[in-house]
Amino acid sequence: WGAWSPALFVAATSTVMNAVRDGVAFVDESGRVTAVNSRLCELVGRSRGELVGSVPAWADQLGSDRFGATTVRLDAADGSTRSVIVTSSPRDADARCGGWVQILHDITDRARDEAALREHAEEQDVLRRVATVVARGAESTEVFDMVAREVALMLGAETGLVTRFDPAAERGVDVGVWVAPDALNAEPPARVPLDGGAPTAVVFRTGQAARVDDLSSIDLKTAEILTGHGYRGGV
Repeated sequence: WGAWSPALFVAATSTVMNAVRDGVAFVDESGRVTAVNSRLCELVGRSRGELVGSVPAWADQLGSDRFGATTVRLDAADGSTRSVIVTSSPRDADARCGGWVQILHDITDRARDEAALREHAEEQDVLRRVATVVARGAESTEVFDMVAREVALMLGAETGLVTRFDPAAERGVDVGVWVAPDALNAEPPARVPLDGGAPTAVVFRTGQAARVDDLSSIDLKTAEILTGHGYRGGV
């Protein structure tokens, strides 16, 4: 087979690393990157020159001994965040020294799909509970109050409302209300302007979903009504 020259060995190693679909980093005993492949540069949005010699951005999320597989959050240069499994093993298989080889496998799409499936399952559970109550002939007030509660809990809100709109009279009537027992705010206001910026008003006018995270961004009258009842936003 002949002998490998140092230059040929480095070239061969680089070729193999760049053919790998996952990110690859060689990390020395001091914890600094000595080599990376092209895929890793793509994952983090940085060049080899920026990565080599630096401490890996994911280092503080690994275990103290740096061995095994760990799921980490990787912040890319473009501001995006990716879910990545980092598998770390010693470069010298016969001794726990000499640095590490770290393989980064991007599971962002899988994590996103799993989150969507969990959310869908939660929604189906809510629908089943409501359908069960309806099937046993519950009064409409009980059903609407339950819907308000379930939606609020699913969204992590302290208050939930089910509002029936009367387009002719241009008003909305809350037919279902739920307020968390430990909520700081009291019952929702009896009247909110439907020509203002409250989420309910936007839904009434457009038929589209609406969200307000900062009441200072909407009209003053609506903001004063909502803040007066302890509300900071809504969806």
